Amino acid sequence: MIVRKYLSFHILLLGLTLAFVLVSCKPSVPSKYLSPGEMEDILYDYHLTMAMADNSSDRAVTQRVYLDAVYKKYGITEAEFDSSMVYYTRHIDRLHDIYENLSERLSDEALSLGASASDINIYGAQGTKGDTANIWPGSRAMVLSQQIPYNSSSFSFKADSAFHKGDRLNLEFDAQFLFQSGMRDGIAVIAVKFANDSVASQMLHVSNTQHYVLSVEDRDNLLIKEVRGFFLLGNGSAGDAKSPSMRLLVLQNIRLIRMHVKHDTPEPSKTPFGTADSSSGSQPVHDIPTDKAINRVSEQQGNLQPVH
Repeated sequence: MIVRKYLSFHILLLGLTLAFVLVSCKPSVPSKYLSPGEMEDILYDYHLTMAMADNSSDRAVTQRVYLDAVYKKYGITEAEFDSSMVYYTRHIDRLHDIYENLSERLSDEALSLGASASDINIYGAQGTKGDTANIWPGSRAMVLSQQIPYNSSSFSFKADSAFHKGDRLNLEFDAQFLFQSGMRDGIAVIAVKFANDSVASQMLHVSNTQHYVLSVEDRDNLLIKEVRGFFLLGNGSAGDAKSPSMRLLVLQNIRLIRMHVKHDTPEPSKTPFGTADSSSGSQPVHDIPTDKAINRVSEQQGNLQPVH
């Protein structure tokens, strides 16, 4: 009995030691690059200044002045910032963690400046409000780069008993590009499969820093049984794909809003309901079969894989 307890104790001690060693061996950010905490603070001010510059009549000049002020505030050069961004782009999981925190900080900042809670997150995280709910299953923020597999993020889930006939789904997000050069070409797709196995989908191109909305609706009261879609950052031209320049698409405040809509008299429709956010001047949404959309993008960009 004493020997057994002795062995158990030493096995436990060995396990704890190995766990400590594994944690200690986790690679850290090289000292020549900005730390995750420093990058978060700098990117926080970076995004605030970009938002202010967007409202300026001379956007390019204002943006340059504001960025120089950010670099001066943190005592860094633009080259140091760019090299650190290149590092984090190659370690996208670290950059994703930074933007998870940034999303919360920017939302808090908007509230402190007078925005209402409904402007920031009207339905909360997995929250409900009457017949409306935010059912987005993933992170509220993500970062896409042009390196496969980090150029895309997909989602898919089965509808549960909370779905009703006639439901409408709105996929909403805020997009911001961090590009040194090249063509801005992001794609967002949402698709639903109904109880009779028919499919409705919406796709739009993301090319500006603004708010976007895609919508699909069960107008014929068939009942949605599956939801899927993806976000993709395209490679642009052949020259862009080979360029080492930084190209990132940051998506924040991602929500998938399900609304129970009552249709008194179901009317067959050739295309599902779909809109882009008209207030932001986004490009029109196109009604296309999901499989064709995914195949078309796959042929151009390679196999779609989720961001980790």
